[in-house]
Amino acid sequence: MARLLDLFGYLSVILRALTLATQSLVIGGVSFTLLAALPLKPALGAGLEPLLKSSRRLIAWSAVGLALTWSILLFVDSAVLMHTADLQFAEVVGANFFLAGSSAVICGAVIAVLTRSSSRGSLAAMAPFSILLLATSVATSHAASRVDNSIVLVIITGVHHLATGTWIGGMPYLLVSLRAAGSDQDAALISSRFSRIALTSVILLAVAGVAMSVFYVGSVESLYGTAYGVMVMAKVALFVLLLPLGALNFLIFRQASTNGGRMKNNKKRYIDVKM
Repeated sequence: MARLLDLFGYLSVILRALTLATQSLVIGGVSFTLLAALPLKPALGAGLEPLLKSSRRLIAWSAVGLALTWSILLFVDSAVLMHTADLQFAEVVGANFFLAGSSAVICGAVIAVLTRSSSRGSLAAMAPFSILLLATSVATSHAASRVDNSIVLVIITGVHHLATGTWIGGMPYLLVSLRAAGSDQDAALISSRFSRIALTSVILLAVAGVAMSVFYVGSVESLYGTAYGVMVMAKVALFVLLLPLGALNFLIFRQASTNGGRMKNNKKRYIDVKM
């Protein structure tokens, strides 16, 4: 039984990572659609629909994956808690993690259903459910369980997750939009719009990351003397490695905007590098 509990504990960590990944894809897709794609309707015209169709499909799959992953995570965590704490299922149902996870499952299912409609109202309706989805993630984070500075940390964590989802989670939607773009001009417009959104997200992500490190790490010695400090340094390293992708995006499409004849080659280079 001890080995089984260890296995469930390991699965819980993996599943938690998957929920964060699928959450980022959902938030990134909704942000990309509402902030990058829809505002370009006057410029793209009929060329916008293929982009929205591709984005809706990816959002739907991500939302379904999120709902399924959270469902499995709830089962695993509930089984472990019931066995180790000798609780009944009725008692587990009232726990914060179960309520938050159940809300995330519902949000994922609703967002997946909303993607079946191409109306602007259905697309806009995904925004509040994405915010609620973000809130469920923050509710199960370290910030919500802290005794000191919990409100500040909850806000910072929310900004951190939102910026991550908008930037990293939005990248796959940029790729599928570039492939679905009907012309080089459409591809340049959508990329330029996403670049500005991504730049804002990078700044917010960096600020939130520094603020969280101050609260959680506290000192330079803790960076290399604690497991959390080592994890923070690993995140910083990944963040630094991702920055060149943003710079590449800016340089390629800035060059393309001044030389329309090279847009097709630049778009292919951009997609190949991202893949």
